[in-house]
Amino acid sequence: MKMHTSFAPAAISLLALAAAAGAGPRPVVNSAAPQRLDPVKVAGIRMLGNGKYQMTTAWMPYHGVGTDAQDTLVYDSAQVDDSGTPIGGSECGIPDGNRYFLEYNQGQADYQNPNSVSNMTIDKKFAGAQAGRADFIYYWHDSGAPFYVALFTSEDVSIDCSLPAADNVYNGIVYGFNQSQTGLYYTDADTSPYGLFLTMPSDGEGGHIFIIADFYDGQTLTLAAGPTQPALYGTSNNGGIPGRPGASTDPTWADVNSDGQLTDDECFSYAYGACPDPFTNGVAFWTEAGGPECYPDCDASGGLDIFDFLCFTNDFNGNGAYSDCDGNGSHDIFDFLCFVNAFNVGC
Repeated sequence: MKMHTSFAPAAISLLALAAAAGAGPRPVVNSAAPQRLDPVKVAGIRMLGNGKYQMTTAWMPYHGVGTDAQDTLVYDSAQVDDSGTPIGGSECGIPDGNRYFLEYNQGQADYQNPNSVSNMTIDKKFAGAQAGRADFIYYWHDSGAPFYVALFTSEDVSIDCSLPAADNVYNGIVYGFNQSQTGLYYTDADTSPYGLFLTMPSDGEGGHIFIIADFYDGQTLTLAAGPTQPALYGTSNNGGIPGRPGASTDPTWADVNSDGQLTDDECFSYAYGACPDPFTNGVAFWTEAGGPECYPDCDASGGLDIFDFLCFTNDFNGNGAYSDCDGNGSHDIFDFLCFVNAFNVGC
C-alpha cells in the first residue's frame, strides 16, 4: 500500500472551504435504518484500465443463499452483526442501525458519488484471503430501472492524493438489482456458492472500490445519475462499537463529477468531527466458514510449510474455488504466483 503522511492542499480544499463557509457537503444521519435489498443476479467482473469492465463469468441468478454466522469477519466499516444487518449507533449518539450520507443543501440528498475508493488495513493473518461474502450500505435514488453495484479490492491505494487512486486491482463482483424506491439500503450477499470471491491484499494493506451504476452491458458501467452514494460509517479505530476488525484512515477518493475518472481534486477528507471520525464507505468482508484464517495455510495446520503447497496444488487440480487465488474465475499460473506471494508474506 502506498503510505504517505500528508494530503495535497488542492485535494482537501473543497471540504475545508465548506467547513469555513458553512456550505458544501455535510454528513446527515438517515432518518431510518437501512432496508435489506438482495441482488437478483451476480457475475465476476474485471477492471481493464481503459474505462471498461469485462465480465469474467456469465450472469448467475442470485437466490439469496443466506448467511453463515460462522463466517469470519475480516474487515468492517459498516458495523454489522452476524446476519449482515447494520447495528449500533447509540454509542455515537445516533439511532441504532442508522448510517450517514452526505448532502450539499439542507434537507436534500443531492451529493453524488457513484465511484469511490477507500483504503483499508486488515490483520495480516487474513492477507491474501478470499472473501466470498460482502456487506455494503448505499443511498439509492430511484431511476425507475434496475441498477448495479460493483465491488473490487486492490493492493495499493494512494493516501497522499496522488494518482493513481488505486493500483493493482483484483477481479471483483458485480451485483444486479431490480428497481427499488429511493432510500438507504444494505446488501449482505454470499457469492461463494457461485465461485465468486474478493481477494484481500497480500500484505494486509490495500483498498476497496465501490461503484454504483444505472447500466452495465458487459463492458461499460454507466455511473448512476443519482444522486446516489455509498453510506458512510467507520472502522473501530475511528469510533463506534469497538473490537471490529480492520482499520481505515483519511482520505476517500470520490468521483463527484461522475465522469468515471478519479482526479487529484477528487480526494477528500471525511473528518467531520462526528463519531466515528473520519468516515469511510460502509462495507464489510468475510472469509468462508471453516476455511483457514491465514490464506496460505491451506491445510489449516497453523503453520506454513511444503504441505500447504501440496494442498493448494490438489485444490488447483480439482478446479477448487480456494486455488483461484487471484479471483479471476479461472485457474492458471497466476494463481500459483499469487499463492507464492501470500505464502512469502506469511501470517
